[in-house]
Amino acid sequence: MILEIRISNYGSMLVYINNEDFQKIIKKHLPFMSNAEVWKEEVYFQTPIGEDIKGEKILRVVSGDVCYWPPGRALCLFYGITQPYSPVVKVGEIIGPCYGLRDVENGSKLEVKEYQLPKDYKDIISLMRKHDIIAGTRITDIESIVLNYHVKGRRIGIEVYVEEYGYHIEGDALFKYIPDPYALSVLNKMRKSIEEYEGVRVDINEDGYVCLTSYARDKEELINRIKELAIAYDAVLSELNINLGF
Repeated sequence: MILEIRISNYGSMLVYINNEDFQKIIKKHLPFMSNAEVWKEEVYFQTPIGEDIKGEKILRVVSGDVCYWPPGRALCLFYGITQPYSPVVKVGEIIGPCYGLRDVENGSKLEVKEYQLPKDYKDIISLMRKHDIIAGTRITDIESIVLNYHVKGRRIGIEVYVEEYGYHIEGDALFKYIPDPYALSVLNKMRKSIEEYEGVRVDINEDGYVCLTSYARDKEELINRIKELAIAYDAVLSELNINLGF
């Protein structure tokens, strides 16, 4: 199940819900309105849920986790290194890069509803899902395809921009680029760790964050590039011994 969250002054984002108990319960309350609360590197909001959610209560999360916080009846979106205030139940994951959630303003109004796939993107996203790629579309200042591909259990969030001349593929942000000797040495390590992946580059996104990018000419090449980019991300994160967080 995929939920679409439309946030005022931000745009939309998607979350993939894989906790079956939470799926059944949240579906009864859709759509609903709420207000975003920003706490460190987490966005959370109250839901109409009154029932208990089945699942292990955990204290450790990673960037991209979506969890239910029982005391506040809230859905929590973790996009950095922030840990839960008290135990939560993991119910899913953010789809695509999640660093942009730092732009969500405290108190922003939001609407939560079940995601409906636009007809214009049905073929390409159906193709992605056949390859175990969790995908959908979202709108911020522009429309794009967001997706997750898992490598060795690690969620890799990726965004695809559809252009007339092909597909620009961009992974989640790693860290803010600062042109100092330490950052340059890290970039050199990153380049060495992805040398075998010919279609992947160390790059900087439009917001000034270091990331990996790629390009594909058609749908078939796009699937291969997505998988290659995700594997390269895993190689970089393993080489630097870090997890996605900011």
